[in-house]
Amino acid sequence: MNKQDVIIMLERLNSEKFFSGFKLRKSDCSLIQKFDWGWRRFQLERYNGYDLERKELALEIHPGYDVRFHILHKWFEKFCPIDLPT
Repeated sequence: MNKQDVIIMLERLNSEKFFSGFKLRKSDCSLIQKFDWGWRRFQLERYNGYDLERKELALEIHPGYDVRFHILHKWFEKFCPIDLPT
């Protein structure tokens, strides 16, 4: 499975009612919904793993859901030595 396969899965998820307000962001394989106070993001992270029961390589897909509040992001900027994503 490659990045294009994950994008196809996200395009299918984006057609679901729950994700109707989200936009597909292909750069990091995520669905994002922006608000004036921040944003919400849903992403599928993929890892190569090993299935102990079948004793073979397997692909692990983990869904992730993030919420960012701009006010907290601005507050943490002064304590963070690296640039936080905008």
